Amino acid sequence: MVEAEVEDMFAPKPKASEADLQANFARFRAERTRVKKLQKLTKKTQEQKRTTPEQMSLLRAKFVQQSKKYIGVPYHPRYHKDETSSEHYNAPLYLDCCGLTRRVLQDLAEEFGFVIGRGNQAYQYETCSIELTEDQMKPGDLIFTEGTYYQEGKKPCKHNIVHVEVYLGGGESGHQTIGARKQSGAIEILPHYKFTSKSYEITNYHLRSLDTWLSGVCKPTIDPAHWEKMWSQMELNAVSGGKSVFDAADEEDGEAGAKDDEYEAKARAGDSGVSENTVTPSVAKGLGVNGTNKVYFCGKGNNWKLVGAAIEKLGFSRLPFQYNFSNDFKFKWVEGRSEINFSQHSPGQLVNHIPNNQVITNKLNLLKTLEEHHLMTKSPTDDSTTTPSWFPKTYRLDAPSDILALLKACETKSDSTWIHKPASCNRGRGIGLVKGVENINKIVMKPSLNKSPTKGTPTKDNNSNSNSNENNENNNPDMPVGSARNVIQSRYSNFELSNGLIQSYITNPLLLYGKKFDVRVYCLIARTEPKSIVYFHEGYVRLSIENFTLAEDKLENNFIHLTNAAIQKKHPEYGARKEETIWSMKMLSNYIANEKSGEGESASGEAKEETRRNLNKKFEDICLEVYKASKGKLERKFGYFDLLGLDFMLDEDLNPFLLEVNTNPALSCECKEQTALIPRVVESAVNLVVGLHECEEGVVVGGDGVGCKVSSGDVEGVKGDFKLIFEEE
Repeated sequence: MVEAEVEDMFAPKPKASEADLQANFARFRAERTRVKKLQKLTKKTQEQKRTTPEQMSLLRAKFVQQSKKYIGVPYHPRYHKDETSSEHYNAPLYLDCCGLTRRVLQDLAEEFGFVIGRGNQAYQYETCSIELTEDQMKPGDLIFTEGTYYQEGKKPCKHNIVHVEVYLGGGESGHQTIGARKQSGAIEILPHYKFTSKSYEITNYHLRSLDTWLSGVCKPTIDPAHWEKMWSQMELNAVSGGKSVFDAADEEDGEAGAKDDEYEAKARAGDSGVSENTVTPSVAKGLGVNGTNKVYFCGKGNNWKLVGAAIEKLGFSRLPFQYNFSNDFKFKWVEGRSEINFSQHSPGQLVNHIPNNQVITNKLNLLKTLEEHHLMTKSPTDDSTTTPSWFPKTYRLDAPSDILALLKACETKSDSTWIHKPASCNRGRGIGLVKGVENINKIVMKPSLNKSPTKGTPTKDNNSNSNSNENNENNNPDMPVGSARNVIQSRYSNFELSNGLIQSYITNPLLLYGKKFDVRVYCLIARTEPKSIVYFHEGYVRLSIENFTLAEDKLENNFIHLTNAAIQKKHPEYGARKEETIWSMKMLSNYIANEKSGEGESASGEAKEETRRNLNKKFEDICLEVYKASKGKLERKFGYFDLLGLDFMLDEDLNPFLLEVNTNPALSCECKEQTALIPRVVESAVNLVVGLHECEEGVVVGGDGVGCKVSSGDVEGVKGDFKLIFEEE
């Protein structure tokens, strides 16, 4: 232990001076700068990945799938004004031919890397410049129809482009499309891209590739001055350098702020396991990330002393908290990604977050990642499912296609119970149950329309251009989040888009003595380079304090329906009953095995162990699938690792359902079962990570990890109860 320049972290702190305040402000500004650098670094990496053949193929498939979600949406409100003659009167959404392609691009704006301009099919024609022959067409390509109107005096469209459809292929003709041709009809799958119109004489079909858009480019190529003049100073191509306004991509489901009451008490009693001695950068500087004198930094919060104790057992010395911006460390463990300067990261420095882990730790991004993986791995004939069976049916509240599907599901089962989850909240905040279409409408419809559609003439606010945010499109990357969200609001839409999701609520959960519960397990991405290695560790069970019921007057009682510890701690009886809220996996498997064996009987020891193995195998398999789904997205560098907490529910048939993936899982040890488990999880995780990044003395390792020869077999003795579930070949 290095004893030079020691800091007493338990000494009373003097009142902050003006110099201290200035230093704190400087650190605050430095942190903000680092956050922005992280966002730009992540975005640049994603842009590079988007242009790979694999990613372009995936995005093309998503474009087609998203287009199909709008089948049945009516053409335009002006053709559905009479409730007696149109089944589409006062529909929640209207899309014309170019509105379909625009809407799909806006739904996938994050993936494509731009926000499509508000121009019609002529503008879209100019931005897709790659001409194809019929035999070169692939699903997702676009067909622009050129024609002249029959009606005298009608203003012609620019370039005489009057119509656009999305090519599907297949069908009897081999050339099916999806689009909206009938003014009084709706979006549908059409038998062939060639057709006869009553409104215009068709003179040509322009077959254009989607590849231009897939590569992130959307700029008019024929007459750009025309569009610049039309839209004045509005930018045509938006690739934001800051925080995404489409799905809160930099927010994540973590458990920061978890109290360390029990462990803090031990620390005050001198039993934390963490040395009070620290080293300053002046001592640490020059040691090198592969040096024998090892230095670590651990951020405050989430039982940091437990983590520090595990790291110090391996001979590390700690940097004081005020040096959280220093880059002179071998190992860094902090609560959030923004506390790590990834732009200055050196290969071999161990940091406990992958820069873009939000691809699975953010609720909306997890859904997106699972949908993409399912799209590429499911049967080609399966159009009925968008996510794996172990993920509850989920609808995005920022995607009109998902809201349409949600409303349809509500009509099919009007008594269904749903759970509403804001995108960027953690520890149970903002989550609530919803039942009935009227309550769903309060969430998804504009305030003046947040009830079931009523009869009457559509109002100007409902169906006129006065509510068109597309007519006011602004691609400024510095725009406020609120106004930016309005960019993707549809012109003829009654929806109130928001960052969040609604999931089907599991109404038949397995109960433990009448209580609802979930299971927390751990997934350790122990190394990303040179070859990724992933482990599973069984966790513990979290129970609610109050008995489960679906009675409508109890739907707002979170002590019944939300098992998150942060919620249950607020119960007035928590202090006296907290040990009841945490079970071990052994206790859970024993309970299930005994229930199976019959009333009044106790299952054999082997039956209990088999139940435990079977449960963990289900959780392992899903953890592995989540990693495989995200593997191609997660950034990789020698030194990156992540300890994730995955939450599951079981129904009464023991089917598992993944609820969410958490970065910075709570490490508090308030109950005896947590005290028995979590220290072992942390210590084994630290040992595995350090061991898997060891290199021979003198070997210089790059970001790809070449030079590190360690494999999972070399760290078998320190893995504790972690189980290897993936090792890249």
